[in-house]
Amino acid sequence: LTATFDCTLITVKLGHSTSPSLGIDMLANVENGVGSLVTVLDSATITVEDPVNNAYFEVPLTTPFHYNGFDGLVVDFTRDTGCGDSVALREEDTTLNFSSTTTNNGTPNTGTVGTRRPHIKFHFAGGDNRVLFSDPPGGGSTFPFNDDTNKTGRKVQLLYLADEITGSGPITGIGVRMCANIPCTVVTGEQAYTVTATLGHSARTDSDFSRTFADNFDVGAPVTVADTATFTVPSNVPPYEHLWLPLNGSTFTYNGTDNLVLQVEVADTNDINTTNALAFTDLGGGRSRRIFGPAGATTGNFDPDGQIYHIVLRFNGSTSGVIGGATGKPIPFASANNPIQQNLYRAAELGTGGSITRVACRYAGLADSVATDYPNFALVLGHTSISPLTGTFANNIDNPATVFSGTFSLPAGLKQGDWIEIPLSTSFTYDPTKDLVVQMASDAGATAHDCLINEGAPSRYLDRRPFHDDRTQATTIDIDDSLTDLRLWISN
Repeated sequence: LTATFDCTLITVKLGHSTSPSLGIDMLANVENGVGSLVTVLDSATITVEDPVNNAYFEVPLTTPFHYNGFDGLVVDFTRDTGCGDSVALREEDTTLNFSSTTTNNGTPNTGTVGTRRPHIKFHFAGGDNRVLFSDPPGGGSTFPFNDDTNKTGRKVQLLYLADEITGSGPITGIGVRMCANIPCTVVTGEQAYTVTATLGHSARTDSDFSRTFADNFDVGAPVTVADTATFTVPSNVPPYEHLWLPLNGSTFTYNGTDNLVLQVEVADTNDINTTNALAFTDLGGGRSRRIFGPAGATTGNFDPDGQIYHIVLRFNGSTSGVIGGATGKPIPFASANNPIQQNLYRAAELGTGGSITRVACRYAGLADSVATDYPNFALVLGHTSISPLTGTFANNIDNPATVFSGTFSLPAGLKQGDWIEIPLSTSFTYDPTKDLVVQMASDAGATAHDCLINEGAPSRYLDRRPFHDDRTQATTIDIDDSLTDLRLWISN
């Protein structure tokens, strides 16, 4: 095809899904406990401009969809009329299924299931960009987070090509994929590292990546984004989970066109007793993506190799938080009592510092939410140096700040997995090098609503959630080994 043509009455919906593969019931593939299906383009016209083989054409969305990076994503296209022409979409065979339908009805509910999936790219206006090269990874490397028995790899430099990165603009978070020991296992013990991380543009490729560290920052000046910051890896982190480096330095703005170099250096101290490995894929074929050496080195110990680490780049505008809950508890949104609870979120679980403007927990009800007012609702945020938390609420927060106080009106129509968003009347500046305590308390409302809580990893979340059914009490009725799902809106 060589001519531009239009497709009219196109509707696109996006939704999270728990389904490992799609079934013929198209309604059952979405809104299955992890949030609402969102119409992001409604009966609109899209233009396919001069379609060329292997080229992508864009479908601009009028409503944003906030993908959480945890659940599966379903893309639902509906066309209510014919297009001016037709164009074939490039597909791939996959063990995952997708639903298609041969009906011309604008609202089909039943499709045919195939094993071919079209190639799609997603453009994020702020978001977490996972740069993975195989899943599961090919192995784990202990550099730079090795213990004191081997300090030869405490400085690592990695090259990521521009076409591997989806996004541009200020980078507000860097997540590294944990792979404790080799092969990848659960992190066994908590360990703190003093980390300096640097980002920079580069014209180097995987055929000429240099053994000299400074030579690879050859487009503009590199930026120190983490400056001798304490990066604490909590105990009992499962393999392949991403943890976030504490970016307490200057902000690096990625231009989206040059290649990107990430350098991570761990201080040459003698108090590191636990080795933690990072997930990597060995690209092989003589491709050069990594150099490493001792802290302070100017050149790598060896010529560059092909071991490239799996990372997440968080671009400005993305939310931060923790997801993993599978059970619901009516705290703080109860109907029979006036509860209080605290949750401890580790710095490595959040990753992005700045001004918090909204906080949310994830709705857990099987039925849609009912509009309910909760009187005397109070949301308190504060940093803490305590882990695990204690049985005295006041001792768990350093300089607590009340960021919402008054009646909170929970809206109707939320589905399980949607977020109960609490706008802050006073912003709170979060320091990404510190742990965060979120405290919520409320008087009872007419209807109880549950928030999702992760109770499936008690050793990971040891003493993270103190609570009481009576908010007037200074001490807890219990300290639960669990963690409430959290979402933070952070302005940088």
